[in-house]
Amino acid sequence: MKRLFLLVAAILAAVNVLAQVQHTGSVELMEIDNGVATFQVEGIASKKNDVCLSAKETVFHCLFEKGVEGFNNDEKIVETITVKNKFYLEKFFEGKNAPMNRFVSGVQQAGNISKNESGMFVCTYIVSVKFKALSRDLVQNKLREKPIEE
Repeated sequence: MKRLFLLVAAILAAVNVLAQVQHTGSVELMEIDNGVATFQVEGIASKKNDVCLSAKETVFHCLFEKGVEGFNNDEKIVETITVKNKFYLEKFFEGKNAPMNRFVSGVQQAGNISKNESGMFVCTYIVSVKFKALSRDLVQNKLREKPIEE
């Protein structure tokens, strides 16, 4: 009975964490200047305080997994995932001092936070990413073969 309770508690905790922040918002490249790429991104979260975090994470998820139009020839920036470097991606977003934050040079709210028809909080942000530094880090951790070109 105790095991069943722990299993149910773990499943509920995982579902709660997944429901808090979504990475389905749109990402649009605004400009590239001096090793920094600036994106307009929509943050979506169940909690108002998590919308900005969602916007930052959404930028990186899009860059890593599917690419953003106008950046890196519209291709994803993570080229190779192996057992050894998978850990890098798993830890990239974790914790208050997540490695992701080292590569964010600025976040600016570009609208008012509102609720969508699903009851989720949404807002548009301008997120600047130090892509040259991120690119070097991805190469060093063997997720890319060569740095991203401007």
